[in-house]
Amino acid sequence: MSIPVKVNPSEGFAQTAARQVRVEATAEYLKCRFDRLMQSLLVDAYRVSTQHYWQQQRAAAAYWRTLGDLVEYDTRLMSLSSNDQAPVPVIAVQAASGRQFRQIRLLVVAKHAGTVYRDTLTIRDLGDTPVLKGLPGIPWVSALRRTGRMASPKGSLYIKLLEAVDASGHKFAKLKMPSEIFRPTWTETPPYDLMQRWGQCWSMELMEKDRQRLMNQWYSKLVKPAGQLWRPLTVRRALYGLMTKGPVMSLAFWSRNLICAKRLRASVEPPEGLDPALAAGCRRAGVA
Repeated sequence: MSIPVKVNPSEGFAQTAARQVRVEATAEYLKCRFDRLMQSLLVDAYRVSTQHYWQQQRAAAAYWRTLGDLVEYDTRLMSLSSNDQAPVPVIAVQAASGRQFRQIRLLVVAKHAGTVYRDTLTIRDLGDTPVLKGLPGIPWVSALRRTGRMASPKGSLYIKLLEAVDASGHKFAKLKMPSEIFRPTWTETPPYDLMQRWGQCWSMELMEKDRQRLMNQWYSKLVKPAGQLWRPLTVRRALYGLMTKGPVMSLAFWSRNLICAKRLRASVEPPEGLDPALAAGCRRAGVA
């Protein structure tokens, strides 16, 4: 990030350049601190939403494969979309049953017509909850078809575990790191389903459902009841439109889910004292 610094005629070039470096370093430090503050306030909601997504995916265990009984990965690649860029493949990775890793590094390679595409992933604090990571170095299958620049890499992908450090600090021998070749399934997802933030991808499905639930509540109170004649319908519709705009909706959503994501947790966790069998059914259905 470059911040223009006003040149002082009494200063030499070296002094002006040094002052610019200090200003940019201060701005970068403040930006980093702000990002960490926002992460501490918001990350619980992203975690709950992503965990809820994987609870709905338990029936798809057949798509998961293991690398040397250390880590597991999902052979279904999802897409991280944006308005101005081609979709980015996203892979899900988790620790094998009973394992916990402080850090792992993975290499993913695709090859087509003599061109090699590769990406190296670094994942920290990996446990039994899958982590979604983007693969910007691997082209998305449909994007290649649309542009017509080349055929899509329909063949297999190569994945290798480069480094693994478990929770106790033990490093596994690099010469024995497992690798595998697999044929992925390319799964298109709506743009709002995945978001990349803080070095990984998150499922936004539950968060979007909670926003929609909030919008439905406001609609029922402001627009739907025809008996509230003391407020003209036009005014109520205008108020509803204002409340469902980005800033107001975000404020309403985060006021209920800041720090601990209590509202999101309540929407997927069964009430206390519920019969265990019924509670399990509630979790699978994603309702409280």
